[in-house]
Amino acid sequence: MLNITYAPNDAALAERMQKELSKTTETFDANILIILVSPTSVTDKSVLKALDTAIAQKHSLLPVIVEKTTLPQSIRHVEAVDLTKGYDFNAVMIALRQRKNGQDIRRRNTRIAWGLFSIVLLSFVISVYGLSTGYIGVPVDEFSTEAAEQQRMIETFTFPTLDPLMPRTTQDAQNFPRTVEAANTRNAPLLMLTASALPANLQATQEAFLTIEAATLTARADMTSIAATETPEE
Repeated sequence: MLNITYAPNDAALAERMQKELSKTTETFDANILIILVSPTSVTDKSVLKALDTAIAQKHSLLPVIVEKTTLPQSIRHVEAVDLTKGYDFNAVMIALRQRKNGQDIRRRNTRIAWGLFSIVLLSFVISVYGLSTGYIGVPVDEFSTEAAEQQRMIETFTFPTLDPLMPRTTQDAQNFPRTVEAANTRNAPLLMLTASALPANLQATQEAFLTIEAATLTARADMTSIAATETPEE
């Protein structure tokens, strides 16, 4: 739907444009507001109100500059038709077709977006319903097969590569950080995990030895105490 807003001083030009638009066989089902821009229209209350209403309703806007003036702030970003050098109805029609095509594309994109959203939502609902009723099950066998394959690859490719690099003596353990630094980018992360585990294992071993030693000393002390309190048979 086409509408024209203008100041009283531009009424003659607006009537001329309306007559030519009524003669054209082209239809415009898009909501387009033509604003005749002149020094008087940019301060006209009715023009500004029509402009604000069109913006609020997200209609397409077509500023048509009939006299040189500063465009209102709200439409300075909109491409305008310049008729300050003379009336050109063809230029107005070209701009109107562009607005119409732009709205058609936006409407089509909106329909496509809603269609895709509906498909995704329907798929989600079907999936949830299938899982809740048992019609759709989690592929446990596939996950188990994948895990077994990963373990096989680790045992085939990773262990043989890392095994020669693992420390087997105290000196090897002390030199292990340098071994990690010298490793290639594939082995370094795995060796770093091993290196971080060595101190923890060493500490655990030392604590176990201390615990055993303490238990041994306690047992010996108890045995000595018991022997000292016993009376020899006569």
